[in-house]
Amino acid sequence: MASSLRTEATEARYLEERSRAGFSEGCNLCKEVSKKEFTYWRIIHNEYPYDRITSLHDMIIPKRHVKETELTEEELEEFQNIKRTSYRGRVSVYP
Repeated sequence: MASSLRTEATEARYLEERSRAGFSEGCNLCKEVSKKEFTYWRIIHNEYPYDRITSLHDMIIPKRHVKETELTEEELEEFQNIKRTSYRGRVSVYP
């Protein structure tokens, strides 16, 4: 069984980016173009998808940098609404 949910090619791209310190130059998620914007959240494409198990991998990310335990009630409510309506079963969750 594979140790990653990414294909070998995608995992190699991901590890190469990490080795070049590509993730240390600010927040890469903030740099991504939004597919859809909400009040507290954005939907972005995952550049390093888990392509062993899915052909589409978008992510719901908060607009502000917080730990999951720091999300407000309003943010949590909107997140649940996004999952329940617009993108049910088609995105992963960050943070």
